[in-house]
Amino acid sequence: MKKRVSMMGGNSLILHGTHDIAALMEVCDDGSIRYHDINEAYCRATGFKPEEIIGKTPEEVYGETHGRLISSYYGPCILEQKVVDYQATVNILGDIRKVETRLTPIIEDGQVVRVLSCALDKTHLRRIEERFSGFYSLAVEMMCILDSRGYILDINQGWGKKFNIPQNRLLSQNILDWVHPEDLDRTKESMDQVLAGERIEGFENRIKIGKEPFRWVSWGAMLSPEEKVIYATARDINEQKIGKAQIDEQKKFMETLFRNSSDGIVFFDNNHRIIDINDSFERIFGYQLDEIKGKTVDDVVCKSEFREEASQITAAVMNGENVSTEGIRYSKDQRKIYLKIKGILVKIDGEARGGFGIYTDITRQKKDEEELRHLSYHDKLTGLYNRAYFEREAMRTDKLESLPITVMIGDVDYLKLVNDQYGHFVGDELLVRIADILQRSCRKTDVVARWGGDEFAMILPNTDEEQAQIILDRIRENCQQNDFDPVNLSISMGMAVKTKENESLNSLIQKAEERMYETKGNKVRPVRLRVKQLSGERSHDQ
Repeated sequence: MKKRVSMMGGNSLILHGTHDIAALMEVCDDGSIRYHDINEAYCRATGFKPEEIIGKTPEEVYGETHGRLISSYYGPCILEQKVVDYQATVNILGDIRKVETRLTPIIEDGQVVRVLSCALDKTHLRRIEERFSGFYSLAVEMMCILDSRGYILDINQGWGKKFNIPQNRLLSQNILDWVHPEDLDRTKESMDQVLAGERIEGFENRIKIGKEPFRWVSWGAMLSPEEKVIYATARDINEQKIGKAQIDEQKKFMETLFRNSSDGIVFFDNNHRIIDINDSFERIFGYQLDEIKGKTVDDVVCKSEFREEASQITAAVMNGENVSTEGIRYSKDQRKIYLKIKGILVKIDGEARGGFGIYTDITRQKKDEEELRHLSYHDKLTGLYNRAYFEREAMRTDKLESLPITVMIGDVDYLKLVNDQYGHFVGDELLVRIADILQRSCRKTDVVARWGGDEFAMILPNTDEEQAQIILDRIRENCQQNDFDPVNLSISMGMAVKTKENESLNSLIQKAEERMYETKGNKVRPVRLRVKQLSGERSHDQ
């Protein structure tokens, strides 16, 4: 017989008189539930204030996925008008909490109008999290904690790195939603076996997260009877599946991070002497264990310039610090390697027994960053510095010890006419030739940049007007000595010299630009004659 309960006006007394985490839920006409009232224990447990939550649905408070999960527990209570008891492990404000909850329907005129939810917090996983937080955060393997239905309660950063998706976006998702349709039934059967108390190793299926394609992974999983959650680890085996025939070997559950990590790992004793290394360490540094066993880590991978820094890192690890930094180390063949370096102390029964050094090769990433840096300050066509770099260097150079400072602005002659007559490929070549002449005509201390379009700019520190004129003459001579078909190489130049500290560099650039235009104006008629000769019939202004 269905149990019916009417609480009438005693709802508030029960709600605020209990020490349990309690909420009074309003049942709406459309079947949804909304928070009608919450007690102080609920506020402490969730961090919400009453005004932040009352009148809202669980989906509005906790997000669509997690809120829908909460709402699902209310269905039997409302539809069958009975008291519902359930246990659940939920993620609240980033904390994993195990709660035992009783949902009591409040019935008026034969319908459930409210539901009183009383939950007892039975959080025990915090202790486990703290104990293994260091190992869990450093693990390269993909690890997660699931509830009995496959919803993710916690997940480590290995998943985000593998599938290029933020780690927090994976929380509260259901792993069954990731599984390939052809593997779904087998996966459900495997989960049922784990929930029945079996421990599985080497279960393989295909999963897809976000926009990434399906990948083969190998799972290990076991049930925690006390928390009634599943601890699972997944290893990417996609490359083996694609590149090799069926692998005829079984992996043990939770094979150690040391052997499977894609990072180079060294295990050393309390005196920093190497005990063991993994395959990735051999690949990154080029050493085999028998060559370096018993030697100190820093003696093996460091040169003298980084020796002190490396010793400080190792000492910090042995003092119990979890170290994470970047640095440079050297391989056996003295190749420089850029690395992310992590260190963790190994303690057994509270006693230090050595440590792990974990090395991630980021050499390719660093080279890419250097290339991007180069592109951000260089003109792609000419290879000269760009305007952004010029302006930065102008500010850096604008100081007393750089006086006198000369600024030159140049405008390539005939470029528009060459583009019109012969096309932009020839025009680009004209720009490249002029850029080469400017670079060769200036000194190493001078900054030569493409200002934009057909304009170039130069800043010459410690250069007076007489020295600047020598460089201008050199530019003209180099233009005359270099052939370029269909026009003679020529650039109109203007310059200005700063001799006093209080002079504005911007006004200096403006003055140089004005003088450049004066020079340009004096070349108008020769340009018209030149183009007329080239075209045979037409004449154009530049």
